[in-house]
Amino acid sequence: MKHFLALPLLLLVITLSAQSEKSATPLSPARSLTRSPAATRAVVVGISNYQDKGIPDLQYAHRDAQAFADWLKSPAGGSVPEDNIQLLTNENATNSNILVRLYALMTNCQEGDRVVIYFSGHGDVDSRTISRNGFLLAYDTNASAYLVGGVKLGDLQDIVSTLSRINKTSVLVITDACHSGKLAGSEIGGTAVTAQALAKQFAEEVKIMSCQPAEYSLEGIQWGGGRGLFSYYLLHGLTGFADNDGDGVVNLFEIQRYLEDKVSAEAGRHQFPMTVGERLTPVAHVDPPALAALVEEMKKAGTGDLKPYAMKGLEDDVLAKADSVTRSQYAEFKNALAAKNLLEPADHCAKDLFQKLSENAQVAPLQQLMRHNLAVAFLDAVQQALNALMTDDPYEVNQWREWLGKSGKYTRYPELVQRAIDLLGKEHPLYHSLEAKRLFFEAYGITHYGYGASGIQGSDSLKQAARERLHLALRHDTLAPYVYYLLGNMFLGTFQEDSLTYYYEKATALSPNWVLPHLELTWNYLDANLNFEEAGKHIHRALALRPNSYQALEMLAWWHQRYNRVDSVEAVCHQMRALRPDLPNDYLTLERTDYEITRNYDRVRAYWQKAVGVDSTLLSHVFLLHKTRRFEEALRQIAWSQAHGGGNFDWFFAVYYLDIQNWHNADSLFRRVFQDSPSKIDRAAYLAFLGKIHVQTRQLDTAEAFLQRSLSSLKTPHPSQSYSLAWLGVIAQKRGTAAEAEAYFQQAISRHPELWTFDYTFVGSEIHVLFGNFLADQNRFAEAEEKYRKSIELDPGNYIGYYAMARFRARQGKQTEALDYLEKAFDRYYPIPRPIFEEPLFDKLRTTKRFKALMTKHFPKTAKQ
Repeated sequence: MKHFLALPLLLLVITLSAQSEKSATPLSPARSLTRSPAATRAVVVGISNYQDKGIPDLQYAHRDAQAFADWLKSPAGGSVPEDNIQLLTNENATNSNILVRLYALMTNCQEGDRVVIYFSGHGDVDSRTISRNGFLLAYDTNASAYLVGGVKLGDLQDIVSTLSRINKTSVLVITDACHSGKLAGSEIGGTAVTAQALAKQFAEEVKIMSCQPAEYSLEGIQWGGGRGLFSYYLLHGLTGFADNDGDGVVNLFEIQRYLEDKVSAEAGRHQFPMTVGERLTPVAHVDPPALAALVEEMKKAGTGDLKPYAMKGLEDDVLAKADSVTRSQYAEFKNALAAKNLLEPADHCAKDLFQKLSENAQVAPLQQLMRHNLAVAFLDAVQQALNALMTDDPYEVNQWREWLGKSGKYTRYPELVQRAIDLLGKEHPLYHSLEAKRLFFEAYGITHYGYGASGIQGSDSLKQAARERLHLALRHDTLAPYVYYLLGNMFLGTFQEDSLTYYYEKATALSPNWVLPHLELTWNYLDANLNFEEAGKHIHRALALRPNSYQALEMLAWWHQRYNRVDSVEAVCHQMRALRPDLPNDYLTLERTDYEITRNYDRVRAYWQKAVGVDSTLLSHVFLLHKTRRFEEALRQIAWSQAHGGGNFDWFFAVYYLDIQNWHNADSLFRRVFQDSPSKIDRAAYLAFLGKIHVQTRQLDTAEAFLQRSLSSLKTPHPSQSYSLAWLGVIAQKRGTAAEAEAYFQQAISRHPELWTFDYTFVGSEIHVLFGNFLADQNRFAEAEEKYRKSIELDPGNYIGYYAMARFRARQGKQTEALDYLEKAFDRYYPIPRPIFEEPLFDKLRTTKRFKALMTKHFPKTAKQ
């Protein structure tokens, strides 16, 4: 039974720079095609298993490539030395490795040489761009961004043309470009469009294609024990089965007739090979012993598979003449490359070992090989990072967002790219692309952590330095979507929606299936602008592109959080768990939902324990430890994190000192995070907190200045405006201007209360407490109680409303009710005991047994004292 798969689209191109037309007189088997080449060099690529799950795997593309390499090494293929054949299959066939090997041909080949380029794998086109660029998909190509990791057909054309016209070599290109399953170009007939693009871009060359543009190729176990149908009969034909006239030469017409007879018959008339070019162009010569051996092998085994030939390698020849120390160093260098120990440990990493070997004359013939292999290793690491950005893999995207200082794995990428450039040289065809990547990574480090920006001070200067690098990167590579993405990313939270949208649209135009820009636009409206409706539009655009995107579902859960839709959050998290049970994000999302909305700290702890069961390195629980009065444990966890390369915890410490009413340290840290923050939203919030701190320390003029700056810094509605107005009311109250104070409180309550959700529930709760305190001081007790009860209603899991009611009942002389509310505040983790002992309204409460029991329960160290 035949297995029909959307498989190999084969292009066979022959460019003969000094080719003479075949005469009508038959050639003898001893005659060459045109002239005996000085050397034959080949790059042979076969990819069956793709890294990105969005690209369907093939079955036998790697076997086809191996069979073709074996054929080249055999007498039938010209007995090409093994060291002249670069065989790259599956995980070794990365974008960087393929391009570096191809470009190396232009350096190594001389006039009269013969070049063979073979590719077996997926071919596809951009599905949504106007240009409909054609690509060969490398092992690490990203399904959402062919421009980042695909081998452009235009690049292949340039290489072939240069080899033919400049190097004056004869070039044989076989592109077995498979299209199987759902790829980006499926909607527009990617197979046909790719075929047409190949034909157009190589219009002056001789071609053989496995099928017509609208057809599919086949592969199956019945051909060679697992091969592509076309590849299987191609090698048979080139070995001699296609030599119809017996002259010892297989020409283009003969290979076409042979493939049409064999392939079309076995494909059930569903696959018809096609050719373009001079019909009498020679494509192979026949080695009679090889042909006879193949015939006998097929008779015995019923298969045409070729057996590998043992060829002594260049490495063996060179190393056999080297001393034992050199051989040991070379083996260590190869092991370091395989283990990806590129820069560490010192003296034993690939970089240091290469430096030692480059100064060793005994391995001079291997210098170019080592140089290219090391450059490829550097670039492969960088490509993985770019793939992480261009896909929605949660682990890697989180790494991008949480680049943890100079110990983070991405911080060395500018160095890795620079080292690759140093190895390949600025004249290398990949130079501009690599320089764009180097500048991109450097800009990313500057914008997030000031990495690589020596002497740059302040967030505005950091942004300018990063932008300069990114615009320079675009001068090197105008088709780099990640550069446009980072330019847009710098406008998140700045309210400059025009610039933000412009750059993200540029990124998605180049990479139409990329969901991350849509997700970050969602975040911009969700967490920064607090425009939940606009956020909903963007998250649903992302889900329309990739309905099962884990990252998009996580963002959808966050969107539901902002509406306090606990049930919806749980439903989406259930979907996330079904998709990726190996990830903790769903538990973390549920943990934060209970942390911010329900204040059910027992459930928070349970979700955190489940998350840690999936990933033991998580540190999100430090906020749980903080909010549940386990300050020392939280600080130990942070100290451990910082000692192991963790990030900056200034914000955490600022909040910590605010909660324990250490106003001096809180002031210092909030000033620091304000200075470092690039976000206008965050800076407005930090100014509001600084205003509160200076009210508490009775520096009212300074406090007022901070609060007014917070108010004027934002042009769109935000909870920090309500918060600043309330504390301006407290200042007016302390100055004895009651009417002005009440006006501020009324403005605070009426200023967009619909935004007091999720992260900002405390804002509404605290505003009503401050207003209630003012009303109580005015002896307007009924109104004051109403405000305290509203505070509890807005944030029932927070202690602040209950503590205010405890003070209020104590003020009224209702000691039992005061203790009831105080106990509820303690149960909600009122943070420290000092204000309780200093509060005059609690003088009578402190004499009761119940008060002492509560203090012993919740603050045992203080109670013992």
